Amino acid sequence: MTVVPGMTELTAPYWEAAREGRLAIQECRSCGQLSHPPLPACPRCHGLDPGWREVSGTGTVYTYTVVNTGDVTLHDVTLTDDRLGAVSCAAASLAPGAATTCRAVHITTAADVCAGSILNIAAAGGRTPVGALVTGRAEAIVWAVPLPPVPVTG
Repeated sequence: MTVVPGMTELTAPYWEAAREGRLAIQECRSCGQLSHPPLPACPRCHGLDPGWREVSGTGTVYTYTVVNTGDVTLHDVTLTDDRLGAVSCAAASLAPGAATTCRAVHITTAADVCAGSILNIAAAGGRTPVGALVTGRAEAIVWAVPLPPVPVTG
């Protein structure tokens, strides 16, 4: 069985570009934040005027998992990436032991490939019921390896 994602008003520009053989990613017109999957509001500046940017098709999709390892529910849970800024998460509150997934897109640059890797630092935070801030931090290295060109004949 094949599952085909549905096209909505929010995702239509992505699918229209794909039909034309292009890759387009949602970009906030206010701050330039890239988002995929598309969101109704920018996760960084909360702008409500998304645009679309054609990209090379070479990039890294980051997926983060934020877990509440404490014994109280956390509210206003956020995640910030040192390269990408605010990252959209599926849940803003986490019960003890609960987790949420956050996703962001980084378009790989020539500088990334020349450096050979991308050091990525993420910081998560949330507030306890009495308002105390709880934070956590993680680092990861993504290797940026140039691939040989693919010959196209026709």
